[in-house]
Amino acid sequence: MDRGHRPDGERALRGRTAAQDSRGALRTYDREDWTAPWLIEGERVSVRLTPFERVARTNLLVVAGETHQCFGTFSGWAVDDHGQRVDLDGLVGWAEEARNRW
Repeated sequence: MDRGHRPDGERALRGRTAAQDSRGALRTYDREDWTAPWLIEGERVSVRLTPFERVARTNLLVVAGETHQCFGTFSGWAVDDHGQRVDLDGLVGWAEEARNRW
């Protein structure tokens, strides 16, 4: 996998990867330590995921893929479409990064 290439909107930030989604939320996580906390921050969200990791890799020379699925517990809050702030402390979920080549 080409670790030097970063998709649009993604940049390295003090050893962590930062990527902004289409709604403006910024996700930061550490590609050197997938179990370090993931942060998601934006106008309508501020959460921290404390993960454990599942990794899947495939390399068939022409086709390759690497997926890091970090399941864990969220803490923080989000604002729903009605403007209500929702507490996310203790919510179990996941975040992932997937890179594929075909």
